[in-house]
Amino acid sequence: MIYPNKVLRFNESIIGKMLFILDRLDSKIINIHKLYSDTSEFFEEVTEFLHSLDVLSRISKAYNNGALLLEGQ
Repeated sequence: MIYPNKVLRFNESIIGKMLFILDRLDSKIINIHKLYSDTSEFFEEVTEFLHSLDVLSRISKAYNNGALLLEGQ
């Protein structure tokens, strides 16, 4: 679930889990596989990780001219 609600706590939501990704980015370019391996313990499945990246990417495009610092393979 993306949004926290009465049943889902903030830290269990995608929005809360995005913070783990942001902590690892630290204004540097990082390989997507390395980022996932560094944060996988915080996500129940890879789709949560991908949803988090999607939300971060959209925020980045809206506020930072698309400068989410990730690289592909």
